[in-house]
Amino acid sequence: MRRERFVKAESVAWRARPWLAARPGNEDLAASRPGRFRALRSRVRRAPLFTGASALVALIASLPVLAPELEYTRALMASEPWRALTSHFTHWNSTHLIWDWLAFVALGASLEHHGRARLVALLTTSALAIPAALFSIEPELTHYRGLSGLDSALFGMVWVVALQHSRDTDRPNPLLARLLALLGIGFTLKIGWELLLGDAFFMPNDVGFEPVPLAHAIGAALGVAFGSKIPAENYHTGRDQRSTAISATPC
Repeated sequence: MRRERFVKAESVAWRARPWLAARPGNEDLAASRPGRFRALRSRVRRAPLFTGASALVALIASLPVLAPELEYTRALMASEPWRALTSHFTHWNSTHLIWDWLAFVALGASLEHHGRARLVALLTTSALAIPAALFSIEPELTHYRGLSGLDSALFGMVWVVALQHSRDTDRPNPLLARLLALLGIGFTLKIGWELLLGDAFFMPNDVGFEPVPLAHAIGAALGVAFGSKIPAENYHTGRDQRSTAISATPC
């Protein structure tokens, strides 16, 4: 009997909810849940979930027991083509992993905040194009590991979009444009250094592995190509849209 009364009371309260929301001064009651849900969905959509998941995979794949089974091995590419993708998440040692991992997380999170689909498209294309180019152009390269090629793709995309943003006709920033131009020249010189000398530009020679400048060049070129297709206003409206959604959410 008590249970039946409770159910009836709950039913009456639920049916009265629209009427209560329609009364003057109760508009927030009707708008609060949908508004908060939209704001939460917006935050989840812009959270670096893909970048975080990929970074976690890199930590696991770089374990000494797994890396040899996942690296790019030229002799096994015909029978185990999936190594083309998994090789990017493997690394030779902790120094190699730390440098690549930090750059991937920082650049990937920055891009994913403004559009996950575009980031996934860039990384997928780069992850396939880099091993294909290595297999075709560098037959002497028997093994390959590292996120550096994908890092270069992320850098290229961030660089070109930021450069477009600095030249925005509404809010131009000539100083930032000059700094970005110098940064682009410096990155090009870095790749040239590695191509000519075969040494890693940012690390000592005794790190236990050799850089693969071709992977960096292909990644950077793809990043610039993808970034050049993004209108400048799309990159800096992400925060504006998020702020609008939050400010429209009733407290």
